Amino acid sequence: PKMIMIRQINDDEKDWSEEDISDLETDAKNDTLPPPSLASTNITNINQRNNPLLNNQNLNNLNRFNQHNHDPNAPNYVNVNDLINNIGFGRFHYQLIFLCGLGYIADSMWGEAITLIITPVQNEWNVDTAYLGWLAATLFSGMCIGSFVWGRTSDVVGRKFPFTLTLTIGGITGMICAFMGTYNWLLVMLFCLGFGVGGNIPVDGAILAEFLPTSHRGSIMVSLSIFWALGDLISAFLAYLIIPNRICHDRDGCDTEENIGW
Repeated sequence: PKMIMIRQINDDEKDWSEEDISDLETDAKNDTLPPPSLASTNITNINQRNNPLLNNQNLNNLNRFNQHNHDPNAPNYVNVNDLINNIGFGRFHYQLIFLCGLGYIADSMWGEAITLIITPVQNEWNVDTAYLGWLAATLFSGMCIGSFVWGRTSDVVGRKFPFTLTLTIGGITGMICAFMGTYNWLLVMLFCLGFGVGGNIPVDGAILAEFLPTSHRGSIMVSLSIFWALGDLISAFLAYLIIPNRICHDRDGCDTEENIGW
């Protein structure tokens, strides 16, 4: 991110020319500008010899920029990554890791649950084995669409609202699945569940990555997968406590009241 924000300023009735703006944009795209934190309002403070990214053309472009931005009350544009790195790693990041980790645990538990309910679902509705694959297919189809829709939405409206809404969709539709009376309606709700779960996965990771300093970003993002494995473990443990004694173990005479475990 060696990009800087460029704006056209009117100072003493002199507009910044389109050529000036184009030059800066070209340098930014070619990654030949120095980090924005170096582009202070006083360009003379920059030592060209110590900054190999600077050349005469870049200095001229930056000087033109600063000539129209010398107002002390004007906003100072800086690189966001520079600011995050200067802030460092602290308690806020631990809280954020815990929050995003809980999101990963929830997403993982729903996926694991599908494999755990196959047998009781088949016994209750006498589903042919050839059609059991639709349980996973509908969930992952919803996840595929949800990841695209909510990933793009979070780029437009921000991360917080999609993060909260996708977890809410997953929680509500997951509970509704338990009350479905037919196999087809269960598949419909599993698709909706996948739409929420799939949307939360990219948003969850993006929230965490964007707040981490570069010194910790790689290791923390990799360790986030621990929460995914933890979700699988929790889901399997709950199934071990609940399912065996509360489901039908064969298709003969299996009704809803005897098969509430799943």
